[in-house]
Amino acid sequence: MPHLTSTPSLLVWSVLAGPVLGIAAVGFVRLAHMAEDRRPRGRGILIGMPPVFAAVGLVSVALPAILGNGRSLRQIAFDATVPIGLVALLLAGKVAVTIATIGSGAAGGTLTPSLAFRAVTGGLWDLVWPGIPPAAFAFIAAARFLAAAMRAPLTALVLVLEFTHEGPSLVIPMLLATSGAVLVAYLLGRRRNVEVD
Repeated sequence: MPHLTSTPSLLVWSVLAGPVLGIAAVGFVRLAHMAEDRRPRGRGILIGMPPVFAAVGLVSVALPAILGNGRSLRQIAFDATVPIGLVALLLAGKVAVTIATIGSGAAGGTLTPSLAFRAVTGGLWDLVWPGIPPAAFAFIAAARFLAAAMRAPLTALVLVLEFTHEGPSLVIPMLLATSGAVLVAYLLGRRRNVEVD
């Protein structure tokens, strides 16, 4: 990670983008739960997994960063060395592969892939909010998404700081962005619970 510092523009972006990525976090969590609820059981796994894994293998020939737990994808976002169009394609590919893998019956979690998703999404913000290093967007977006998806904001902040070895220079923007994302995730989750009752 490059050394990042907080700026007034980054603080404003953190407040405005927090709710947007909170909605994305809720959407991803719902997709993952839906895939998990519908995944095959027993012998059905033997039918469901091979075509999904074959498709993942074919996609990974062109986009190898979608494989694994998301570390390489996260590093691409933090480095900001590839074109934004490719970053968007990697994001879509990783989301599709993760949901398909969960839906095929494979065991696995969403913690590190979700961190990669938000890091990449943060990098895409450079298109609409130029002037801030894409790594700062990626770093803050990763914390925000993880906080909303896990419903554990302080844990998410500490995890992102630990995973990236970034110092506390971006803690204030992270807190601002995370509070907006967690609030939106809470409100959307509460509304859904009311609709179910």
